[in-house]
Amino acid sequence: MKKIFTIISACLLSSFTFAQAPNLISFQSVVRNNSFSLVTNTTVGIQTSILQGSASGTPVYVENQTATTNANGLASFAIGAGTPTTGTMSGIDWSAGPYFVKTEIDPAGGNNYTISSTSQLLSVPYALNSGNGNWTKTGNNISNSNSGKVGIGTTTPNAKLEVAGGIQATGHGSNSTQGAYLEWNRSNGDGKTWLLNQKGLGVGGFIIGDVVGNDINNHMLIDSSGNTTISTLGREPSIPGPVSIASSGDLLFNNVGPGAMAMGFAQNSFSGWIQCGASGTTPVNLALEPMGGKVGIGPVIPLCPLDVSGSGNMNTSNGYLLNAFGTASYSGSSLDISIRAQYAVSSINFLAQSDSRIKHIIGRSDSKNDLSLLNSINVTDYTFKDYIGYGKDVQKKVIAQELEKVLPSAVGKTSNYIPDVYAIACDVKSETGTLMISLDKSHGLKQGDKIKWMDNTGKEQFTEVCNIVSDNDFEIDYSGTVTKAFIYGKLVNDFRVVDYDAITMLNVSATQELYKMMIDMKAENEKLKAENENMKAENASFKSDIGKIKAQLGMDVKAEK
Repeated sequence: MKKIFTIISACLLSSFTFAQAPNLISFQSVVRNNSFSLVTNTTVGIQTSILQGSASGTPVYVENQTATTNANGLASFAIGAGTPTTGTMSGIDWSAGPYFVKTEIDPAGGNNYTISSTSQLLSVPYALNSGNGNWTKTGNNISNSNSGKVGIGTTTPNAKLEVAGGIQATGHGSNSTQGAYLEWNRSNGDGKTWLLNQKGLGVGGFIIGDVVGNDINNHMLIDSSGNTTISTLGREPSIPGPVSIASSGDLLFNNVGPGAMAMGFAQNSFSGWIQCGASGTTPVNLALEPMGGKVGIGPVIPLCPLDVSGSGNMNTSNGYLLNAFGTASYSGSSLDISIRAQYAVSSINFLAQSDSRIKHIIGRSDSKNDLSLLNSINVTDYTFKDYIGYGKDVQKKVIAQELEKVLPSAVGKTSNYIPDVYAIACDVKSETGTLMISLDKSHGLKQGDKIKWMDNTGKEQFTEVCNIVSDNDFEIDYSGTVTKAFIYGKLVNDFRVVDYDAITMLNVSATQELYKMMIDMKAENEKLKAENENMKAENASFKSDIGKIKAQLGMDVKAEK
């Protein structure tokens, strides 16, 4: 059998590359037999030694492994990936070189190494002792006396240290309560030292602040949930500062007491909101002070102190107390309105636009017919099903469905939630992405219905029914934990609203018809009175003539009387 051997350096093609992992050196070698023919697709045993000082120096690291040559006779392996028999790669002091690599090969793939070759390492891993020798290792510390700039990942650094890529820090032993940090402008341990800190103690996130001694003051903090606090008071994430941005996107101002204010966006109702006062505190007022100017909702240039434009089918919520548990809410709608109030609106005067130049006038209303229509409208006594929101007082008004048959122009349709369920859930179970709700009565819902309900905190929710389990049980699309729920009812698209102005104008026209009828009756009465006076005069004349006739006949008029 021909003898297999390797020659490293001048006789064979070999190369060294330093891997990005700290303790590996990639090594390649072409293996030929004594006829200089390539040894291909063969597994060989390899022992690698790192020798210190010279080609026959002390081995500081020895390992064993196997490698398989490819079709070109090239064996590729990594020094540091084998089984160590002496030392460790991480324990090599690369600054104490020079170092040499000795390779020994067993052609049979075992550990009977018969062929060896040694070559010098001309490049030290990670340049710990490369270039002009500016790197110095003192104990576990490494420093560089370079007076220029240092680039990592770039050959043209623009600052003292420029890193083309990421920097990963995993901790700081002298401050056990904090994670890794980056600091600058530090002055003898005190002063305005700003730092970017990965918050420790299991909170996560990071802060920007200053250090005085061992005290860290947070000025900007983003916790692991995305809550952001901007403060001068060094607050923790659970205590939002003067200006805070929650992970939900809500903006908080001094959210720690009655002076708090918050604004945000409600995802469920697609509405923005502004709130004064912190949760659990006494409600406070919200005032808009345009400093002598005007407030516009819609118009860019308002024409009066409050100018509102635009309209639509709105679902606007107003809070009320749910006696069974906590708080809940009511939501209502109207047709083509700009301002909506749940209860009465008070003002000295109300003005409606009625200029003839904005109208196509058809003609006067038929007052006689209007009187007939008005007489056909039923006024009904009723109470609200939503007694929590509207009370239990008896109302005396019209019913839209009845009015629609008589005066359809006074009835509109819009979308709104109706209290057709209006019950507390007897059981609520939170599951992944859904919420199972059980009632003590039939819910009357179907899959795809959108319902309004309130959770145990009193917050109103608007959710779609995704599954009907039974007459009393159903599931909704909801992510979160809920312990109690009040089910208000479903959304309908034919919710009736009444234009009471139309009824008022109908009454005006009908009253005018009554007035005309009264005038006609008065004129007829005057005519009858005149006719009666004439008849009375004729009757008197008739009596006089009868008296004369009786006198001529010698009749005793007095006796007859």
